[in-house]
Amino acid sequence: MSFEPAETFWIEDGETFDVLIDPDRIELLELCARPKSVGELADDTGVPRTRQYHHVNHMEEKGLNAVAETRQKGAMTEKLYQAAASTYRPAERFLNDATPKKRAEAMISSLVATTKADFLLAIEQGRFGLEDKENERKVA
Repeated sequence: MSFEPAETFWIEDGETFDVLIDPDRIELLELCARPKSVGELADDTGVPRTRQYHHVNHMEEKGLNAVAETRQKGAMTEKLYQAAASTYRPAERFLNDATPKKRAEAMISSLVATTKADFLLAIEQGRFGLEDKENERKVA
């Protein structure tokens, strides 16, 4: 089984947006940039597996994540989930049909998610750091 995430997942409706906007689910999608099992997600977040299964299954129903691969773990087959796309953006149809509040939430969410991803990538690549030297915060 080979899964390749899309570049962009276009959010077409309010139900999908509501599933995505949950902070716990956003964290799971970030953790699933690479395939991970529900057990690994539970370990990474400190949230029980049963709760993670709830989130992962709900996201899978909306196409926000997918089973990227499976592996044998003893007598069981374990699913590894991966985010369906690199970015999640509101589609024009959703923005046209949504209430003004939902449109604002979608646009702010998209902006914050992009900024957060850029920020985390800069830290990972060593282009940004917060060093507490002599009680000063400096941007490297």
